[in-house]
Amino acid sequence: MRTVISRIHMVLGGITMLLIVLQFFLAGVGIFGAGDIEMHRVIGYIITLIAAALLLLALAGMLGRQRILFSALLLVLTIVQIALIESNEPWIEAFHPLNGLLILGAGAQLMRHGREAMRGGPVADPSAVRAAHGE
Repeated sequence: MRTVISRIHMVLGGITMLLIVLQFFLAGVGIFGAGDIEMHRVIGYIITLIAAALLLLALAGMLGRQRILFSALLLVLTIVQIALIESNEPWIEAFHPLNGLLILGAGAQLMRHGREAMRGGPVADPSAVRAAHGE
């Protein structure tokens, strides 16, 4: 059962990453007048719902500390993303694209840890790798 949940988590994570990249394009569509921003808004809410599902799957499947952590981080960042844009304060809203980069990074780390788990190996700790190389 754990393997099935892990695979579902990976598929949803992959879909999320595609949607996150799409978000950058859709933001450009809205900003540069090629269309409105509504699809960007809708996809943002979808990403938040998927992030909640990812966290629930990670917890239910006991998918490991890293996958649970990055699933939770992704959910928190997507909620913050909505709060930033809903603030109606330009200086707060200005953090929306920066937070989008954090969301992209969290999603990438989630996928990285998921791939490693599916391969059966732990994700190498960067500090341990540096220490092994005498850095």
